[in-house]
Amino acid sequence: MSRSMWVRFLFGRAIWVAFLIYTISLLVFWMMMSAGDPAAAIAGPRASAEAIENVRIQYGLNAPIIVQHARYLTSFFQGDLGVSLSLYRGQPVWDLLVPRMRISFQLGIASMLISFGIGIPLGTLAAISHVPWLMPFGGKGRKLFDTPLVATMLVPHAIPALISVPALMFALVIWKRWLPASGWEGLFSKHAIIPVLALSLGGIVGVAMLVRASILHNLEENYVVMARAKGVSTPRIVTGHILRNSLLPLVTGLQGILLLFLGGSYFVELLYGIPGMQVMLLRAIAARDFAVHLPVVLLTVIFFIVNVTLVDIAYTKIDPRVTLQGRK
Repeated sequence: MSRSMWVRFLFGRAIWVAFLIYTISLLVFWMMMSAGDPAAAIAGPRASAEAIENVRIQYGLNAPIIVQHARYLTSFFQGDLGVSLSLYRGQPVWDLLVPRMRISFQLGIASMLISFGIGIPLGTLAAISHVPWLMPFGGKGRKLFDTPLVATMLVPHAIPALISVPALMFALVIWKRWLPASGWEGLFSKHAIIPVLALSLGGIVGVAMLVRASILHNLEENYVVMARAKGVSTPRIVTGHILRNSLLPLVTGLQGILLLFLGGSYFVELLYGIPGMQVMLLRAIAARDFAVHLPVVLLTVIFFIVNVTLVDIAYTKIDPRVTLQGRK
């Protein structure tokens, strides 16, 4: 792929990223102002009108939204996130974010590794195996219930973290007393088992189903038929050829899995008492502390935009027929 094509791709994506960041941050500013007066939240419930007006002038909240928005973005990209205005009054936002982001990313990365590490072999086994106990609802011709994924794994896949965390706590904390009831002492402690397990359940099934569906589709391709005609075994065909061709839908599904982790991590952090980023975000929104919740929103948006860009690049590496313009 030529260098000019990469330059055009990166330049176009940079413009799109700038547009998204500007639009989303402006929308958050507008929602913040519509929800109430931040100056009143900063000044406190007993502050006089004069005190509220002084706070408004001090923090530049009397300027138009467009001006406030421009000032904030300028400081944000210079690395100055300001200080908390009400929730953690006076504390630097960056110092508040870093330890909580570290915890949330540890949960997400551990859950993703477990989901892919278990989901890929499980989906491969479900696609190529003909062992009877793997097919409790019938034989190969039964399209709806032909593997255990539908029979045994869709149930935990459908259970949200809001339900799975209390269920795991009842089984492993109250009943068996194997694990602590709450808190966080690092990723490699007993405190991480229930949160990571709750986040991984849906991801394991999602990865397994994507891999299974992709392998079953590729098993009908001409090159597989030719390999079978030459006497190549199915496991060798799958591991040597089909898995690579099955990575494209899996890479696409990675975005959905990340969204699943992000949405479920709030309930996991809240129910298990983990001082992560999602809990701080919701508390900052409730306190109308825009200096805290706005950086979290922007960093989350940037994270997913970078993820989508990396997925586009990964397409070209996995399948050479795919170009940055989408032609195949």
